[in-house]
Amino acid sequence: MFRSRNIFSNFSSVLRSFKYSNYVPKSAGRRHFRSFKCRKRIKVTIIGSGGRFGQTAALLLKQSPRVDILAMYDSSDINCGTALDLAHVDTKCRVMAYCGEDQFDDAMKGADIILLCAGAEEKAGESQDEFFHNNAAMGMKVVKSYAKNSPDAMLVVATQPTDVLMPMMSELLNQNTAHDRNDDVLWQVDKFNPRKVFGMTAHHVIKANTHVGEVACIDPSEIIVPVIGGNSTETIVPLLSQAKPCSCIELNEEERRNITYRIKHAEEWVRSLRKHKGSDFLSCALALVRFTISLIKGIHGEEAVIECAFVKTEKIPGLSFFALPLLFGPEGVQQVFDMPKMSEYEQRLFQEAYFELRKSILKGEGIVSTTKDTPLCPSFCRMVDEPPKAKC
Repeated sequence: MFRSRNIFSNFSSVLRSFKYSNYVPKSAGRRHFRSFKCRKRIKVTIIGSGGRFGQTAALLLKQSPRVDILAMYDSSDINCGTALDLAHVDTKCRVMAYCGEDQFDDAMKGADIILLCAGAEEKAGESQDEFFHNNAAMGMKVVKSYAKNSPDAMLVVATQPTDVLMPMMSELLNQNTAHDRNDDVLWQVDKFNPRKVFGMTAHHVIKANTHVGEVACIDPSEIIVPVIGGNSTETIVPLLSQAKPCSCIELNEEERRNITYRIKHAEEWVRSLRKHKGSDFLSCALALVRFTISLIKGIHGEEAVIECAFVKTEKIPGLSFFALPLLFGPEGVQQVFDMPKMSEYEQRLFQEAYFELRKSILKGEGIVSTTKDTPLCPSFCRMVDEPPKAKC
């Protein structure tokens, strides 16, 4: 007769003799598993994922284990095919596609981080006013949906011109309530947190790291060069004197000037070599993704997460926005560091950037009425009535 009890008892003795602790570390127990399950799930929304900049950023984010949901929005229906193609990448990140104006709010809902990559590229012979006005419409559209659907999310503005667009968007959100020309409420924010809105300048940092590494014959990934100021050629201030590690980097005055020039004009060179048919979207996308990962680390409470970004600050008298090194935390900017020490040459660059940056900030803030519950100017009302396309 078949005796199942004896078989199970023998099998149990085999299990008891198997020393599980010899093969699995103690850290792989229940406590480790529970801490992983309690990690906050992160949803990242890319506005303008149909362009080259947005597509590259989406591909890099899809490969990150820190991103759980990647929402891709673009006004073009082609975005659905792009999202489906990206969904075939074998990582745990879930890809969601949103197309058309009627799905814009759905893409923003529930987002932890919103990346604004949409907007027109600067064309040859185009004035700065024309360039800004083309992209200001998209900024207005994002502000309206952000205030309504995801006011607690981190908002990263990667659309140019950041020096003007960031102050405009922050001032719009700071109004708490905005009306159109018909006195209808466009949006209403209970409490705006400026520590969650960033203008991206991280791409200047990686370019500075690269150029310094080439001259100093050091791996660029081991170098950190802080870049302060703004996001235009006139307002970028690379602090080569503060490059880390200091003991390995020795540059003479001529090398510092040449590297600074290459950093400030890097985008112009790329655009000219591409016959004005594209900008430096590859390096910018990588910088944006690294910056996003740093934000996620801050949300998860990791310590010593530092990046440079263009934010609202009172550190620089006379300027309400400035790019400085930041410490990230669960609520965005946890600390804005003081102005680093500068050499005489860097001080001259700062003085030149100061006046240009001040004009850009005043231009962005001046477009928006500073009085609460005051109707917006007709140009912004027209932007709401005629929303632009999000494709880059």
